[in-house]
Amino acid sequence: MSDCSVNDGSVETRLPDGRSIFDLITSNNLNAIRSLLTPLTLRERQTIVYQKIENKTLLYHACERGFKDIAKYLLDECGADIDDGYCDRSESVSPLLVAIRKLNVFLMMLLMRREAAVGHGLCETACADYAFKNRYNSLMSILSLYKNKVHRSNLLISTPEGVGYSGLFMFFWVSELSYDIRSSDFLLATANGHIARMKTLLACGVNKNHKNEQEENALCVAIMRNQKNAENFLINYKSYTLKSYSQALEFCGAKFIVFRSNEQKGLECWRKSLRIRWENCIGFADKTLMKIETDLGIEFQTEDDIDRFQEADVYLQALIVLLRLLSRFSHLLHNAFIMVAKHRVLREDLLQSIKILSEAYDFPTRRLQGVRSPTFRSVETVIKLFRDRFLRSVGDVSEYLYGLKQLFDFLNADTWGSLLRGAVEFYKVAYCELLEILLANIQALKRYELNQKEKLWIEACVGTILRMSSYPYPTTLLHRAILSEFPLDVISFLLKCSTDANCPDALENSPLHLVSLLPKENSHLFCLTHLLINAGGHIDAMNKYGIRPLELLKTKRVLANPLKFLSLQCLAAQVIYKNGIVVSEKTFPKILVGFIKLHSA
Repeated sequence: MSDCSVNDGSVETRLPDGRSIFDLITSNNLNAIRSLLTPLTLRERQTIVYQKIENKTLLYHACERGFKDIAKYLLDECGADIDDGYCDRSESVSPLLVAIRKLNVFLMMLLMRREAAVGHGLCETACADYAFKNRYNSLMSILSLYKNKVHRSNLLISTPEGVGYSGLFMFFWVSELSYDIRSSDFLLATANGHIARMKTLLACGVNKNHKNEQEENALCVAIMRNQKNAENFLINYKSYTLKSYSQALEFCGAKFIVFRSNEQKGLECWRKSLRIRWENCIGFADKTLMKIETDLGIEFQTEDDIDRFQEADVYLQALIVLLRLLSRFSHLLHNAFIMVAKHRVLREDLLQSIKILSEAYDFPTRRLQGVRSPTFRSVETVIKLFRDRFLRSVGDVSEYLYGLKQLFDFLNADTWGSLLRGAVEFYKVAYCELLEILLANIQALKRYELNQKEKLWIEACVGTILRMSSYPYPTTLLHRAILSEFPLDVISFLLKCSTDANCPDALENSPLHLVSLLPKENSHLFCLTHLLINAGGHIDAMNKYGIRPLELLKTKRVLANPLKFLSLQCLAAQVIYKNGIVVSEKTFPKILVGFIKLHSA
């Protein structure tokens, strides 16, 4: 039981053991304080908390010792004066100031929420205390902003840098904000390069992928505002993966180009993105292949070493998986070019971007040429294994076909393949070899009982090659097949894969031109001619020298009545050519102009 007595207008409260309320505060015994003061009236409780011991109120003693719960009880339940603390002839210190001096953020928040005075007198008093001058001045701006309810964005911008406890204060302040507001403030701190605030906000659990109205996340904001420190912090802090960083670079590169604010910066962003993705891809591929080599006990140093392991089906399958990884880079580059074309960049910008992207694509080439690079050896190995083992494969043929298609995709990249192959010397040899492999084995594939899925893979594989530019080779795949006198079913297969029966070579010779040059004794001459004509070949198409297949085939008597193979459109095109009628894309559709030019010298 407690003993309560009131003498001369004062209330003295003690425990049976003789301890006073002051003793309970200094020992941080909140439960005992509650049991003593709660039975009293509010007026009696106020009388107790207003008394001073050593010129300090009980609230001041609680704040000085950092006892937040006791301070809260004295304020809320006992009516303690929030601004009454310590006072003598030389100095007056409020509970808030002692909380600031003790760097007790909990008490600072508690007192500020209860409208603790933050005035000029308090500022002058603290400034006179040189030991706390710098820290007080720093905190003073925060407290004043909070007191005056300045907008959170101004608070973030105005909070001083380099103050250790300001970040701690921010942690408790922003933790009470809504999730979306915290995320928006994170973007704002990133835009201004405030690393300390970014750390605090990340610690508060912000949405690191939050986007502003321009669809920019924090990484994009750092890149767009050229905040290198913030950009490096986000990457090193592991808030984002390399993939997300690369995507942010692509996004910013597009914006720089589209809005023409800094085109060079945009191109640099694309180049950096490609380099990051390639290094990530090639690094993973190297590690994968090295692990496979270790598991199989393989160490490739020379071609003889490669030959010794040609029978290793597991290794070949692993290389096909590796090629699937490498093919991703070609699609990435394709998307970058599409982005350039999609945003209608001017010709000069387009050429510059192609140059930079080609250089970025050339970066892995220099690495692949290293003797120790397993990736370089893997590409050579796959080509060799496909050439030597394609016909005698004992594995699942669909896997080989799929791997071959992936390799074609990797070497071709996209419709810009000629530009890329021009920049990457290494792949020219591989491309040439693969053409020979393909032509040599299309016929052999007939012996396999392929299902519909495998047939589609074959057609997709061949279709990829057929869509390639003829650079740096003077003839297309169809021309090579005719000149090498491949069987009719191979030619038919190429035509089935959407090969243009009128595709020209460097001298504008169509496939029918080459057929007409074959010896008359060739048993396939007649069937091959009709095969190409039925596929849409024009016997009256002119080459660079004005020669038509019509005259040559007529001389060899391959076609009994060549005129019946000429359509009405072909005859009309000849009339236009013979009468010197000028056609241009300004007055006629592009497809019609191309058709007319096909029938003119």
